[in-house]
Amino acid sequence: MNKLGMQHVKPFFTRGILVDMVGLLGRNMEVGEEISAQHIKDALAKQGTAMPGEGDVVVFHTGWGDLWMVDNAKFNSGCPGIGLEAAAMLVEAGVAVVGSDTWPVEVVPNPDPKLAFPVHQEFLPKNGIFIHENLASERLAEAGVYEFAYIFSPVPIKGATGSPGAPLAVY
Repeated sequence: MNKLGMQHVKPFFTRGILVDMVGLLGRNMEVGEEISAQHIKDALAKQGTAMPGEGDVVVFHTGWGDLWMVDNAKFNSGCPGIGLEAAAMLVEAGVAVVGSDTWPVEVVPNPDPKLAFPVHQEFLPKNGIFIHENLASERLAEAGVYEFAYIFSPVPIKGATGSPGAPLAVY
């Protein structure tokens, strides 16, 4: 981890995009419900938001965060999230970070029972895309904010694979 540790990650100051799945579907998503590439396109079109591009941060609002400290058993049982098809679209777009109001960003359980956290593998080691979990995306969705400046300064802990901290969405 000396080569890939958090001590090498610089602060982020870039365009953030909220993909409001609750707004698209008219309801909170359910455990194991997968967000497809088409879902992303449809949500962005409904919001009037341009597709993500190089260096952008994409944050998903699934409504799953509503369960935190209310129904922790359900919150921890799995969650909605993106699948490999949506991940491939985001990799192709060149995004820097993908976040969500869920604990793994990707759908759990995976629709393919032979796969364990394949989106993590596509993002982190294969493409250098960071993951930001358990974000309070409801605040942006409630305010109707779909584009913002994403600001996050990771703690440069030598050899660490992640960082604590609070990202800012400025709009």
